[in-house]
Amino acid sequence: MSGKVGEHIKRAKAAAEGNLCLEGEPEWQIMANLLPEALNRITREEMVYLDELLSWASIVT
Repeated sequence: MSGKVGEHIKRAKAAAEGNLCLEGEPEWQIMANLLPEALNRITREEMVYLDELLSWASIVT
């Protein structure tokens, strides 16, 4: 993106060392509740162990 939005995103990434949302922040907690298979480590490990991890979640690292 160019212009002001792109500049804001670039500064935000630099300030957060490339992460716009860090684990433990309210935004991360909300998303972890919505997408536990992607962002909750324990839920993810359980789903991998049970071979139930959804295909879209398998690309999230």
